[in-house]
Amino acid sequence: MMKRMIALLCAAVLFLSAAAVSFADEWERVDEAPGPEERVEENEENDPEEDPEEPVEEGEETGPADVFENGAAQDIFSIPEDLQVPSQEDALWLRIGLKYGSSAVSASICECQDGFYIARIEDGEYVLTHDLTMYSAVACMPSDGGAALLGSDGTFITFLQSDQMLLSAAEDPDERIITIDEKQYRDGVSYIAAGDVLTVINRITLEHYLLGVIANEMGAYYPEEALKAQSVAARSFTVANLNKHRYYGFDLCDSTNCQVYRGVSSETVQTTAAVQATDDLVMRSEGKIASGMYYAYSSGHTLNSEDVWTTSSSYLKGITDEYAGEYIWRASVSFDTIKGKLQDLGYRPGDILSVQVKERLENTAVRSILIETDSGDITVEKWSVVSALGGSSLVKSQFFYIGNSDYPQADDVLEGTVYTTGKASYDADEAFCVLGSDGIVHEIAVEDAYVTNGKTTLSAASQMNSSYSDEIAEDGTVYFTGFGFGHGVGMPQVSARNMANAGKSFRQILQYYYTDITIEHYSD
Repeated sequence: MMKRMIALLCAAVLFLSAAAVSFADEWERVDEAPGPEERVEENEENDPEEDPEEPVEEGEETGPADVFENGAAQDIFSIPEDLQVPSQEDALWLRIGLKYGSSAVSASICECQDGFYIARIEDGEYVLTHDLTMYSAVACMPSDGGAALLGSDGTFITFLQSDQMLLSAAEDPDERIITIDEKQYRDGVSYIAAGDVLTVINRITLEHYLLGVIANEMGAYYPEEALKAQSVAARSFTVANLNKHRYYGFDLCDSTNCQVYRGVSSETVQTTAAVQATDDLVMRSEGKIASGMYYAYSSGHTLNSEDVWTTSSSYLKGITDEYAGEYIWRASVSFDTIKGKLQDLGYRPGDILSVQVKERLENTAVRSILIETDSGDITVEKWSVVSALGGSSLVKSQFFYIGNSDYPQADDVLEGTVYTTGKASYDADEAFCVLGSDGIVHEIAVEDAYVTNGKTTLSAASQMNSSYSDEIAEDGTVYFTGFGFGHGVGMPQVSARNMANAGKSFRQILQYYYTDITIEHYSD
């Protein structure tokens, strides 16, 4: 079916190019794809210059000029008055961007074994406008500023406006599954045509959306109460961040910029049970929905939101995390990489001469760094520190220490059991002897001694954790030893797991990491 429709789309391009000329006045031309600085506007309808001269006879092939009359689809696609379709009352409908900006597509294929309706969301509920249950597969492509729907044989069906969606025609709302470009999603899809590309948007209810989120954000093997806490946090984040991507024409994207969403394929029995067990529950603070920020690993402290971003939130306050698991990471980043990252952030740095920590918070997180260049000094603060030093794939949190030289790798350290000989303790400027498993005694300066477990290497001249110290990196590379993974604000997911394993409920977990919140039903 897919290969056949792709071939038909190619032929349909020529068909639409010619047929859509008569509709040039009906659809506003959008010359460029929407970007961050542009608000997506809906197409405006005008009366066509001419009405069809002859009605469509039964069995006759239809085209754009056949199915439109006075700017609207004819009754062959209208909803019968006696049609009864179960509704989802009081559901919050979301717009989740799947393909947009540089990933926008020139054509999209949608399949559903139950067929489709075209619907419009009004007052939180959908209103059916077209009956397309005779189609199990349709294609959508931009045509003269509109999103044109085609049947599997390439014939034109109708134009889908940006405030309309293709909705699965399954009677049971929980069985409404559609395939959008070979990936399964729930509920429906809408398109925004701009120039010669389409923005693809999954139109979905809040609870159905969460089914495709939770397993991507927290492993399905996590304990039940942790998964419930994640469900409430994610639901709260979703509601609090509606319209985050409004300039693209949708609410949230499907990536880590919002929440990782992969549709039906990522749903699991465990995560579905957690979403359903917390149905409609959100966190509130001072009468408003609390944005349930969360991240992976705690360093032992969480951070105030204003220590990471610009906005202070009463419920996102830093605490000492008693349930944090140990997470130590190491990284090295070249001066050239840092220079490129600074340019991405809008700076105009010269060649970098040195990098050092400028200021720390009381909980030891880095508040700012100083980067000396041959064209002047640059101070970078808060989460931009991570971005400037290589991004979160390298520098995983604001809890780190800077070194000017690297610890030796495990291969450079004596293998096997090592026994010390002589005194029980040494001064930093002394040397001591070790007996290796090879039977040979080695004299080593304290400053050159290291301990490793094959993954993490620590200096014998320094102590664990709090006694780490910073150096000024001057030799072309910055070496990091850090703790925790993520922005540090809100709920650390591994800590939530540890709390659940300790017998804490999802409510206790949420109230531990979010300050003075209440947990209530969103519909209330």
